[in-house]
Amino acid sequence: MEKQKDQQGIRRLILVFHFINFIFLLVFLHHMFSQANLSILNSWKKRQQQGEDITMKLHLGRLARGKDRDQLQETGFSCHSDPHSDICVSTKQLRIDTQNLIIYVSPNKADSETQNKQFIKPYPSKENHLAMKSVHSLEIIQATNSSLLPSCKFHHMVPAIVFSAGGFSGNSFHDFNDIIIPLFLTSRHFRSQVKFIIIDFKPQWVRKYDQLLKGLSGFEIFDPAKDAGVHCFPGGVIGLKYHTNLGVNCSDVPSGYKFEDFRQFLWESYGLNKLRGMVLRPNKKVIVLISRRQTRVFLNEDEMVTMMGELGFEIKVASPNEMKNLDKFSRLVSTCNLMIGAHGAGLAHQVFLPKGAVVIQVVPIGLRWLANMYYGRPSREMGLKYLEYHTELEESSLSKSYNRHDPAIANPLSIFAKGYMTARAVYLDGQNITLNIARFRETLSLALELL
Repeated sequence: MEKQKDQQGIRRLILVFHFINFIFLLVFLHHMFSQANLSILNSWKKRQQQGEDITMKLHLGRLARGKDRDQLQETGFSCHSDPHSDICVSTKQLRIDTQNLIIYVSPNKADSETQNKQFIKPYPSKENHLAMKSVHSLEIIQATNSSLLPSCKFHHMVPAIVFSAGGFSGNSFHDFNDIIIPLFLTSRHFRSQVKFIIIDFKPQWVRKYDQLLKGLSGFEIFDPAKDAGVHCFPGGVIGLKYHTNLGVNCSDVPSGYKFEDFRQFLWESYGLNKLRGMVLRPNKKVIVLISRRQTRVFLNEDEMVTMMGELGFEIKVASPNEMKNLDKFSRLVSTCNLMIGAHGAGLAHQVFLPKGAVVIQVVPIGLRWLANMYYGRPSREMGLKYLEYHTELEESSLSKSYNRHDPAIANPLSIFAKGYMTARAVYLDGQNITLNIARFRETLSLALELL
C-alpha cells in the first residue's frame, strides 16, 4: 500500500512539473509572438509615416517651381514673391506661435551661424496698400539650431496653411478674388489633409464661407486668439497662391487647374452638382438682378423689373441682405441664366451661374477699364456670355455735378491719375444710375439671342 502511495505521489509531481513547464512554454511563446507582432506593427507604422511624409512633400512641392523648387528640395524651405503675393513653403517642421504670430522653421542638419528673419503678410493683394493696412505681419525665423526652438504645446500630423482674413474681406469680390480662389489653388491638392490657421480671424466671415472651408480642410479652423500656444506641424504653407482677377491660370503654380475645377468645387460644396453642366433651355428665362442700396444704385429699378417682365423674364431681385446667406443665394443663382448688375461686388456671384449663362454688367461713367478687368474678362474665362451696357451721361447722377466737357466726364483717367481715393469718391461712391429703359431693352433683347 505504501509503495502504491509513493508511486501516486511521484506521478502527481511529474504532472505538476509538466504543467509548470507547459505554463512557462505558453508564456514564452506569447512573449515571442507579442514581440514579433509589435515589431511588425512598428515597422508598418514607420512605413505608413514615411509614405505620408513623401505624399506631404509632393503636395508641398507643387507650390514651387524652378529655383524655388530647387531650394525647397535642397533646404526644405523656400519663398516666392511676385507683385500680388508672398508665399513660403516648408517641408520641414514648423513651430507656429499663434499668440505672438511667429513661425519657427526647423534648422538644417548642418547648423547655420546666421539666423534668418523675414516678415510676410499672408494676404494676396500686396499692390493694394489700403487693403494691406488691416493685415497683420507674420515673423518667420529660420533657426540656427534646435536649442533655439520653442517647445511644442500642440502636435499636428498634417501640414498647415496660414493666411489672413483681413484686407478687404467682407466684400464679395475680394472674398473670392483675394481669399477663396487663392485658398482653393493652394490647398485643393492636399485632399482635405491640411489645417488652416487664419490670422485677422473674423467669426462672421468664417461662418459665411464655412461650407467652402470644410470642403478644403477636414479639420477645425484655427483661431489664433483661442488656440494660443506653439503648434507644431510637419510642414506647411505661409500665404496663398494668386493667379489673376477672379480666375485660374492653368499654367501657373500649381499647374493643371482650370476655372471649371473651381466651379465644380463650389457646386460640390453647396450641393449644386445636379445642375452642373446643365443645358440652358430656350424657354428658361430667369434673371437675377443685383440690387444695390448705397452707391451705384438703380434709381428706376421698379421700371427695369416691369420691362424685364414684359420680355418674358422671371425676375429674382437680390438685395444685399439676401446675398449674405451664401448657401441659399448660391442655389438661387445656379437656377438663373442671366445676371444683371451695376459694376460692384455683387457681380462676383457669377461664379455660381451655370455654364452658358449671360452676364450683363451695367458700367457707370468712368469705370470701363475696371469693369472689364474685374468682371468682363473673368466672365468669358468662366464660360459665360458677357455683355456690357455703358451708361450715358444723362443716365448718371454725375450729370448734376459735371458737364460733358469736364475732365471727370471727358477724361476719367485724368481723375484716376490723382489717386484711387479721389477717383473712388467720384465714380464709385458718388454715382447712381437711372437707366434709359428703351435703350437697355435693346441690350436685353441681345441677351435673349445669346440664350
